[in-house]
Amino acid sequence: MKILKLRFKNLNSLNGEWIIDFTNPQYEQNGIFSIVGPTGSGKSTILDAICLALYGQTPRLGAITSTSNEIMSRNTGECFAEVDFKCKEGSFRSYWYQHKARRKPGGSFQGVQRRLIKLPSEEMMEENATRVQQKIIQLTGMEFAHFTRSMLLAQGSFDKFLKADKNERSPILEQITQTEIYQRISKEVFLRDKEENQKLETMLGLLDGVKLLSEEEEGEINSELSEIRASLKRLDKNKSQLEAGIDWLESIDKTKDEIESLEKRQTALEKEKQEFEPQKERLEKAKRANDLETLYSSWQDVKSQKEENEKERALKQTEIDQKNENLPTLEKEAENNRLIKEKADEVRNKLLLILRDVREKDVLIKSQSEAIKQRESSVTIAAGNLTKAQKSLTSEEENKIAKEKQLDAINDYQRNNAQDAKLIAQLEVISIKLDGLEQKANQNNLLIENEKEYQKQISELSIKVEDSYKLLEEAEKEEDRLRDKLLEQEEKQSASRSLHELLQERDKINEEITNRKLIQSLSQKRDDLKLGDPCPLCGSKDHPYSEGTVPKVDASQRRKKAIDDAINELSALEKQIGELKQRLSTASKNVGALKIGHARLQNDLQTLKKVQKDNKQAISTTTTELKKTETTLLEDLDMFGIIEIKDSESIKSNLESRRDKWLSKQNKKDKYNKGLNKINNNITTLKADIKNYQENLKIHGRELKKQNEKLSELQQKRFKLFENKDCDIEERKAIAVQETSTEKLDVSMKALQSLKDNINTLSGSVKQIQTQIEQQNSLILSRYEKFLEKMHEKGFADEESYLAAVLPLKEREDIESALTIQRDRELQIKTFLNEKNELLTIEKEKKLTDRTHDELIFLINFNHAAGKKDRDREVRLVSDLEINEDAKQRHKGMLADVENQRKESLRWSNLKELIGSYDGSKFRNHVQELTLQNMIVHANKQLAKLSKRYKLESAKDGNLALNVLDFYQGGLSRSSNSLSGGESFLVSLALALGLSSMHGSSVNVDSLFLDEGFGTLDEEALSMALDALSSLKQDGKIIGIISHVSALRETVPTQIEIIQQSGGRSVISGPGCSSGANI
Repeated sequence: MKILKLRFKNLNSLNGEWIIDFTNPQYEQNGIFSIVGPTGSGKSTILDAICLALYGQTPRLGAITSTSNEIMSRNTGECFAEVDFKCKEGSFRSYWYQHKARRKPGGSFQGVQRRLIKLPSEEMMEENATRVQQKIIQLTGMEFAHFTRSMLLAQGSFDKFLKADKNERSPILEQITQTEIYQRISKEVFLRDKEENQKLETMLGLLDGVKLLSEEEEGEINSELSEIRASLKRLDKNKSQLEAGIDWLESIDKTKDEIESLEKRQTALEKEKQEFEPQKERLEKAKRANDLETLYSSWQDVKSQKEENEKERALKQTEIDQKNENLPTLEKEAENNRLIKEKADEVRNKLLLILRDVREKDVLIKSQSEAIKQRESSVTIAAGNLTKAQKSLTSEEENKIAKEKQLDAINDYQRNNAQDAKLIAQLEVISIKLDGLEQKANQNNLLIENEKEYQKQISELSIKVEDSYKLLEEAEKEEDRLRDKLLEQEEKQSASRSLHELLQERDKINEEITNRKLIQSLSQKRDDLKLGDPCPLCGSKDHPYSEGTVPKVDASQRRKKAIDDAINELSALEKQIGELKQRLSTASKNVGALKIGHARLQNDLQTLKKVQKDNKQAISTTTTELKKTETTLLEDLDMFGIIEIKDSESIKSNLESRRDKWLSKQNKKDKYNKGLNKINNNITTLKADIKNYQENLKIHGRELKKQNEKLSELQQKRFKLFENKDCDIEERKAIAVQETSTEKLDVSMKALQSLKDNINTLSGSVKQIQTQIEQQNSLILSRYEKFLEKMHEKGFADEESYLAAVLPLKEREDIESALTIQRDRELQIKTFLNEKNELLTIEKEKKLTDRTHDELIFLINFNHAAGKKDRDREVRLVSDLEINEDAKQRHKGMLADVENQRKESLRWSNLKELIGSYDGSKFRNHVQELTLQNMIVHANKQLAKLSKRYKLESAKDGNLALNVLDFYQGGLSRSSNSLSGGESFLVSLALALGLSSMHGSSVNVDSLFLDEGFGTLDEEALSMALDALSSLKQDGKIIGIISHVSALRETVPTQIEIIQQSGGRSVISGPGCSSGANI
């Protein structure tokens, strides 16, 4: 990982926005640079900004939240940090931002905002704060603790990794090479080994449960099956012959029934033909009448047209008579409207002459009225300005008196509170000290709260450990109980007969019961048998049951019931054994899980007790530091009358209030002085304006009087000419009268002409209709004569007899269709009857049997009863063979599976012996030890450059501890905790450089920042340390150093300088550095 660019705003003393571009050529060329400046100027703030942008926390303040932000510059409302970095996945920009309410300095803190952006595309990857943090850890391969131990070593953090215990050092080693996966692998191997062994035990149990037939049993079943199938084949052949005979008899009976049915249908059809004769005669007449339809229709059509024309002629003649009656009335109305129009035209012409003079007068009156309004408006404005100026003068004189009183009060306050003026320069420093005191107090309080929480957690965890142990004991007892119960049931199963034997015996009893029932059912046939005569069913001359006692069925049924009860009992026992095995497997898994959980709880309890011990020691240290800081701060606050510190925020608020009040009074004093000068100027101006407004009012009054007199004269002349009438209204009235008369005249003339035109049109239509009627009379006579001639030819006496014979087309078609269907049915019945008689003759000639139908049915039933027991036995035997074959296949597959599972279990068992453990520690510890050894190799390469005296080695106890070989003491192995301050710094620096040179699967350290620590080195050690750091340039790394050591500042040419300004603020200067104001 490499830091490319840093941008931040309003962090500690570095107010405003700042940019540091680490891609500047000077950083790349030299490979090492220093950050210099006075104590408290803000050097470490640059490293805080990097941590804040990447992880949302700093080494000095921890996480920044909506309730705690000690890094935002005083009297600002927002701050941010943004860093561009490069890693194996590419280049990215991480952004952190927080502001106060409304971005005001006095507002409350709002929630933190985070963003992660892909470069150079500027694609937004994530905006959720939690997911941004997770993504950065994924990209860089470093959590915050790893980052501050291998890439950014803050003040007081150089020897943290060196002196860390196993629990602190282990997570860092995991992240460097992603060795946390080995812990998961170790756990998975342990669990997998247990799972594979349980699988093997289950498979062996299932294999024992598979029962197979012996070769001798299988041979006996096949031999019996062959005999049964040969017997069944003979019975099937006999059955086929009997069924053929039954089919032949049934076919003859069916043919006879069909012939009888056809003869009945033939008789019914003859009767139906006789009943249909009247319909045939109607159809014949309708066909003759249909030939006259065209002539008749033509004659009737002309008659109908003539009648319609006569009706239309009568209507039109009536309409003509009505219109001739209305004609004189319309002629008189048109003449009256013409006289009215002439009078309206005369009245309008006279009015136009008068209106011309009146309108001229109206224009003059309007012009004079507007001039008067303008003059009145000017008078009103002038009077208003005069009143406004007089009021303003009074107000300014009152303001002057008030301002002078306020100035006197401010001067009194400043004399009485002269010491508060010093707060302007000193408040920022006091606030920083108060914040530091409060931060230490909060840390101390947090440690105390943690102590309470740790004690509570230890108590709760102790109870959980006890409960877990009790649950484990109960689970182990349940496992033993189930195992004993399973052994008991398996012993019962071994003592019983096998299920296969019981099933075979039940089949034999079922066969015996079937035979005895069949023998009992044939009692009538046995009575007909005679000694020496063959049996009609089997052909045997020996009849054992015709004279002796028939076997009873009851005894066999009682034996069958006993066998069924034994089978059911054995099946239930097998089911219980299967359920017990399943429950035992579940109980074993539960015991294993409880053991793992119990061990984990015990480990957590020991870890928590150690954390509690460290926390108590931290409480003692922070309490001492807190008392020293408070004593120093009270000395600074004494001059402001503060003798004790109860609430830092109240003191800051009080001092800020006093400083702000002093500044406010001073600002008001300056403001009031400026206001008095402005008020004096305004009073002089207002007095001159009042004098000018009074003169203007007198001039406007004289002019207004003259204009009113002229207007009165014009209004009197107009009244004499046209009174107060409106010219436009009167003119519109005259025009309306003229237009109305014109419209009435037009309407009456058009109505008159329209009536005359209608009369002429109707008269022409009447003449045309009369001509058509005369032509139709001639045509009617001609067509009637042709119809009479043709009607007599077809045998109709008159029109009435013709109409009686006419049938609708649909009815004619129905009669013809019924007649056709009748003929088709007659032909079909004759054909079918001949075919069935021929078929009956052919079937009788076959002569397939001499037996009756009932005899054949009896023989088939007897044949079926004889073969049923063989078929049932065949099904049972085939089923037994199939079950056995399936069992053999399953047994074969299960044997292969068991063998494979044995190999798999052995493989996982061997692997567990190497690396597996329930908590994952076996493989993890081994890999971490290797990682530590690798780190020591890299660190010793750097340590050799820094000092010939020391060499690192791992401790022999296997707890990831570090020792130092001291060659000045004969190669003595010393604990890293025995090193002095300078020695610890050199060794820690070597470890940091070693860490930066190690590349894990996702970690690549190409930027290294060191904050202080060089002050503990002598001149020679310092020179060697700088040479070692400079050598990293060859690997493309950039090293940043923060230090007060003057020799270091002189040795490193590339510098970022932090320059203190007044008011506790600082600015940044150096290569690639710029202020946001200059961007």
